[in-house]
Amino acid sequence: MWWSTQPAQGIDAATFRAMAQNALQRHLLSFHAGWHDPIPQLLEAAQNIVVTPTLDVATLPTWSRRRSLLIGDAAHATSPHAGQGASLALEDAMRLGRLMQEGQELGATFRKFEDERRPRAERVVALARRNGNSKREFSATGAWIRDRMLKLLLPVSARGMNWMYAYDPRAA
Repeated sequence: MWWSTQPAQGIDAATFRAMAQNALQRHLLSFHAGWHDPIPQLLEAAQNIVVTPTLDVATLPTWSRRRSLLIGDAAHATSPHAGQGASLALEDAMRLGRLMQEGQELGATFRKFEDERRPRAERVVALARRNGNSKREFSATGAWIRDRMLKLLLPVSARGMNWMYAYDPRAA
């Protein structure tokens, strides 16, 4: 599975959803023209292109009730703009497993799990939402400037992302 998020360019989602597969494929190939390998090959090989909105779950009042607990996307679905949805689900599973080994009452275990996991999950969801909302159409000059700035700033900003990429659910 892959995602292509792009500015609306004056075309609404309903129009995209009504397009034939070959028209969608041509649009994507045109939009991503000049991108590095294997992007063109992935687009050319696509057989079932689906247009969907990118949504997230901002917050739920609680992740558990009695003997039931939500984890992963059921508790904190995130848009794909941070690339962390599956990672959050795996972290949840690992942390819940560790907490279950402590042998506490189930309700207490679920509360502790949510107290530990909620701040991180909501921070990732918020980051993904900001990333998605910041995608907009650029002029050719604006895109050129953006691309050069990203090459300069990404190495610097990467250190500030350790909270997300260096997280170890076993140590939480």
